[in-house]
Amino acid sequence: MYGHGLATIALCEAVAMTGDDRFRLDAQRAVDYIAYAQHSAGGWRYLPRQPGDTTVFGWQFMALKSGQLAGLEVGNRTIASATRFLDRVQSGDGAYCGYLADGQEPTPTAIGLLARMYSG
Repeated sequence: MYGHGLATIALCEAVAMTGDDRFRLDAQRAVDYIAYAQHSAGGWRYLPRQPGDTTVFGWQFMALKSGQLAGLEVGNRTIASATRFLDRVQSGDGAYCGYLADGQEPTPTAIGLLARMYSG
């Protein structure tokens, strides 16, 4: 899922930067796969529908944001579920995030704060 998130970002950015519709269908399919692969608790991990970790989550969430900026369809339920995942891994009233559960780890915290900025 790491690779899929990165590739989806590239496709979405190609759509947004060029306006070339040749990339649009593949970018939308890549975004749709991210939604399909999301675990019921809102995260993503190495394989589709595994319980999430913050690092894989970050790439998928960034790809979804790129999809939104490219004008692709990104489901509200996918974003809402991702927000619930962030709620589960945060601590300190949202000032910190952990890798698999609430915690105060630097990398997951940076990812969680970026995702919160992206989601408003």
